[in-house]
Formats: sequence, C-alpha cells, structure tokens
Amino acid sequence: MKTQTYEALLILQAEGSGEDLAKVIQGIERQVVEEGGKVVDRRDLQKRPLAYRIDKKLEGHYFVIHLEMDPGRVKDFSRALTLNPKVMRHLIAKNTLTVTPQTGGA
Repeated sequence: MKTQTYEALLILQAEGSGEDLAKVIQGIERQVVEEGGKVVDRRDLQKRPLAYRIDKKLEGHYFVIHLEMDPGRVKDFSRALTLNPKVMRHLIAKNTLTVTPQTGGA
C-alpha cells in the first residue's frame, strides 16, 4: 500500500465551546486512522468570516490537516467529511511539499 501526502482544509461550524471543537477534530483524526491513514500535522486557523453564507452562518472555524493516506481511500474519507454535520465545507488536495509538524501548537 503506497501512501500519498494530502492537505485537508476544513471549515467547521463556529458555534460551541473549544471542547466541542476538539471533539470534532479528534473524530476527524480518528476517521483518518480508520481509513488506514496517519495525521502528520494539524493547524488551527481560528474563526474567520465566510465569503458567503453557508447554512445561514456568517463565520466558520478553519482547520488544515496534513495527512498520509492510500489514494484509494481518500474518496471514502471525503465522503465521511461530507456526511459529518459539523463540517460545513472541505477540500482535500495532494500535497507535494514536505510537511514539518508544528511544535507546541494546536
């Protein structure tokens, strides 16, 4: 099984506490592992205003997750993100750059 490095940009619902957000991210990371992947790095880009309304919401919480996964499993992972009600939008792209994990960060 050959893995490829991907970058997933997630826009999550901004409502709720930091604990709720942490649970959502942990669940997404668990899905990566269940699909046979590995989370390399994650970055919290904080709450930001949306360019347009999504589900009557004006802001979202942005996250970037760098992961390694078998290319054949990415479609299943993307489908799981689509079905997650806390994920407003997502984009998964191949990453050709070397990812250096953040130290001491989110």
